[in-house]
Amino acid sequence: MNKILLAVVAAFLLLPNVYATKLVKIVKNESSVQIRTPDGELSLYKEGEKVPELLYGSKIIAGSKPVSVQFFNTAVIVLEKNQGIFFTKDPINKTIEIYKLETKSKDQKIKVILPGNITAYFGADAKITLKEQFPSIYLGVKTGFATVEDSDGTFCKLAEGDDYEAKQNLLNDF
Repeated sequence: MNKILLAVVAAFLLLPNVYATKLVKIVKNESSVQIRTPDGELSLYKEGEKVPELLYGSKIIAGSKPVSVQFFNTAVIVLEKNQGIFFTKDPINKTIEIYKLETKSKDQKIKVILPGNITAYFGADAKITLKEQFPSIYLGVKTGFATVEDSDGTFCKLAEGDDYEAKQNLLNDF
């Protein structure tokens, strides 16, 4: 009886955390995007086709033109030709963890656009995190390095354990 109750409680707590729902979505697809779900199912969506809700643990790979993936309705990762990412959610601290997939892309860095026209880049050596604490988005580096270019052109290098806070402009962002 205890095992059945434990299974029901575990399913109740874990099921809402499987789908990324509104936290992660494809907002721009100029040609095609491949999505591989955690169970290995591969789906291809062409420009104009509706992409269903994404599952945490999915791999997203851009086709021949850029694909924009939005996180927390504010941060956007731009995948150039053949670039790919893998994203999961840390259930303890509610951050989204992202790393670059090794693909046939010639572009080494993946671009992240944060609120306030702040641009960040990370490569295959990095695993980054995104966390929202309204009105801020925190870009963190779990492993490797990331580079952030502020709106005034100042560069800063983030190493493992570093966070960068990008505040949303509540008057202009909505």
